[in-house]
Amino acid sequence: MTNKQAIYTKSFYTKNCDKKQFGSFEKFLKQIGEPPKKKSRLTRRCIKKGFVPGNIMWADSVNKTSKYLITTMEGNTASLKAACEQDGVGYSNVANFIKRYELSSCPQSVFNFYKMDKNMRTNFRKRAFIKQLTEML
Repeated sequence: MTNKQAIYTKSFYTKNCDKKQFGSFEKFLKQIGEPPKKKSRLTRRCIKKGFVPGNIMWADSVNKTSKYLITTMEGNTASLKAACEQDGVGYSNVANFIKRYELSSCPQSVFNFYKMDKNMRTNFRKRAFIKQLTEML
């Protein structure tokens, strides 16, 4: 981690994180790991959950302007659009589903749902999926 990244990370922790939940800055660092690229930033996986353990991830500068960030199978952070293109999932379907059911706080779950085989997705009722997600929030 460069000196600039260390200053950014310490500042982020001080301003955004509940110290009681993480325990210490060292534990926070251990959980988030090293930034994957020089121009990475910290962000939340689910917007509604806040900056709590398990909900913070690194995003690279390419994804700074993306509304929805997800973690790919390889463990990289990507915009929803890029991940859909990479995995052959219809971006407009996923984005419309997120907007229609107000699921902007959990794009990862919606993306994973759309990655399922179409027959599996049909059997796995959308209403049950939406109910499950909204109960988690």
